[in-house]
Amino acid sequence: MKTAEPRVNVTPDQIAQVVAKVREHPVLGAVFFAIIFCDDKLWRDHESKITVFRCNALLNEKRYVGNPMLVHTGISALKPHHFAIWLGIFDQTLT
Repeated sequence: MKTAEPRVNVTPDQIAQVVAKVREHPVLGAVFFAIIFCDDKLWRDHESKITVFRCNALLNEKRYVGNPMLVHTGISALKPHHFAIWLGIFDQTLT
């Protein structure tokens, strides 16, 4: 069975760069900081998980297992407009 082609022309390293920018963002960084605090290992672990998820979605890597929507619905600090900000960071970084 042939693996599906990537949906966009990006690399896993570029995806990881986007994910890392969330930590620096004044709105998103604050939301995640309130949940993860300043524990660098937790940040790196979460960034790694997000990178694998995005590689799965964009590059058809099929490595991510889980349900991010279910996990994040239980976090009251996360709002729908945060996702739009995240996509904006993604677009800006890749452009």
